[in-house]
Amino acid sequence: MYDKNILLPYAETAPLGDILGDYYNAPAEFLKGETTAAVRTDIGIAGLSICFEAVYPSHVRRSAEDGARFLVNISNDGWFGTTSEPVMHLRQAALRAVESRRYLVRASNNGYSAILSPMGEVVCLSGLFTRECLSGEIVPLETRSWYTLLGDWIVAVSATLFAVVMGLVLFRP
Repeated sequence: MYDKNILLPYAETAPLGDILGDYYNAPAEFLKGETTAAVRTDIGIAGLSICFEAVYPSHVRRSAEDGARFLVNISNDGWFGTTSEPVMHLRQAALRAVESRRYLVRASNNGYSAILSPMGEVVCLSGLFTRECLSGEIVPLETRSWYTLLGDWIVAVSATLFAVVMGLVLFRP
C-alpha cells in the first residue's frame, strides 16, 4: 500500500494553514503519507507516484533509489479540462522517465494515459477524455542514471561550472 507523500497545495493541503486557520477553507482530512514509493509487483518493483507527485524529480528519484525497476503514475487531470495542463502533466512524467532511465506507465481517468520509454518517447498514448485500454511492453530496468546516483548535485555542479566559465569569459582582461 502507498500513501500520497506530496499533497497538492490549496486542494489537499493549505499552505500556511496554521497561520491562516479558519480564513482558508481547505480540506483538513488529507494527511501526508510516510510510506516508500517502491512497491513489489509480479514483474518487479514499481515506483509509484500519485498525480502531482510526478512533478517532483526528487520524489521519483527516491523510488529508483529504493529499487524501482519501472514507474507508475496515476492521475486525475479532469479538472484541467481541455487546457494545455494535461499535456504538460504528461510531459513532466516523461521527464521523470528520462531522469530515472525507467519505463513509466501513466494511467489517468480522463487525461492522457501513456507508456513512456526511458528516453521519454511515447510508446502508446490514449486520447483526452476517452475510455481506452492501452497495451504495450515495458522492461523492468536496473541501470542507474546519473540523476538517480547524484541527485540534485548535478544541477548545483552544472550551475557552478556555468557561472565560473561565464565569469572567465565575461571578465577576462
